[in-house]
Amino acid sequence: MYNNMLDYFFMYSKFKVWFRKTRLGNWYFSRNRKTPKGKGQNNKQPLFNLNLLKYFKFSSKRNLVIVLSLFFTIFIGFNLFIYFSIEPKTIFSSKAEITEIYDEGEKNILLVGISSEGGYSYIDLIQVLTLDLIEESANLYSISPLTSSIDYTNLDSNIQLKSVFNNNLEQPELKVMDLRNNIETMLSLRIDRYVIFETADFVEYITADNQLYKDIGSTELANYYFNDHNTSVKEVNKRQLKLISDFIDDNSSSYNQYFNLFLKNKELTDLFRTDMTRNELISFVQSFKFISSNIRTYNLNLDEILVKEVYTPLELNQKYIFETIKEAEKETIIITEQAGIEVYNDTQIKGLANKIANRLEVKGAAILRPANYVMDDEDENILYVVGDEERYANTVDLIRRELRGNVIISEDEYKFNHTGDLILILAD
Repeated sequence: MYNNMLDYFFMYSKFKVWFRKTRLGNWYFSRNRKTPKGKGQNNKQPLFNLNLLKYFKFSSKRNLVIVLSLFFTIFIGFNLFIYFSIEPKTIFSSKAEITEIYDEGEKNILLVGISSEGGYSYIDLIQVLTLDLIEESANLYSISPLTSSIDYTNLDSNIQLKSVFNNNLEQPELKVMDLRNNIETMLSLRIDRYVIFETADFVEYITADNQLYKDIGSTELANYYFNDHNTSVKEVNKRQLKLISDFIDDNSSSYNQYFNLFLKNKELTDLFRTDMTRNELISFVQSFKFISSNIRTYNLNLDEILVKEVYTPLELNQKYIFETIKEAEKETIIITEQAGIEVYNDTQIKGLANKIANRLEVKGAAILRPANYVMDDEDENILYVVGDEERYANTVDLIRRELRGNVIISEDEYKFNHTGDLILILAD
């Protein structure tokens, strides 16, 4: 008696002869074959006498490879998902895409802490963090928000930096520009990016994971660092320097960086307003690893006027600030080359030549003179190398870095009178 119609078909078909010779056919017919049942003997033949299992048997090594491949696929996929979910928030009113800046391993970042009161925003903290990712070093400078503004790009009168964000400009990016221009002029440092945060949100963020701060309480902590009206400016800035230094140190471990960037990125990106790109923000946080052990802090306020005297502007000692930053930022190799540099302003921006000259000088460059350019009009920034290019290679590189690559290096003969080895014309 045949078990099914397929058996019946094979019985009367020549196909049966061929099919029986195949491995699959051999298995099919052997499954119904009977054998005499003896003591302790099973009459059932193995279902897979063709050793089909050998195609599914995995060695321990192959199993490990499969498991690891699956794990890394999930891990990479998860991190890519989180990476693309990191969206730095900006204060810009326009939705123009922010592009990465020319970068040779160094960035100067403006840190600004603000508080809101009665519909106005007041600055509580101003610091500049200069990073050298190649040398793995960092400097953190602090000045008081009570300092008088000195650069009037969009300001009608001489006001305190604390109130810069309360001018009549509608576009927030112009308010940041006011502050940025002031800081660049005061400190003779190029500002590449900004990071702005609400001081109340920042205090809440750091107290959430730090038991020491949590025990103090966020309100007391905010008052201690930002609202202590009975303490001198110098002491308040000293506290704020330590606050930022501690924040960097607390986030210096690889675990904390990964945790904050990838698992708590929403909290981090909600905390800051910045013009950094996604990659720059990640690189910035990752740089905390070396910053924490190589950071040097500088309090640039000499005044002892109390913070409560909010209507008394502070006049910074510009000579002291310049010499302090020059000592901190100088590059020995630039001092050694001693290339004489002439800087000319061929734009409508008042004081640009002096501003760039100061930025080069704090790095150790020898400035012969900054002046307005009254010769031919240029369309682009040009650096004429009239001396030995190899001899002044590092100074040429410094100028390129300070102008973020936006300069043409020319070996053509400079046709006007000069005394310098390098002639820089600012036209863009």
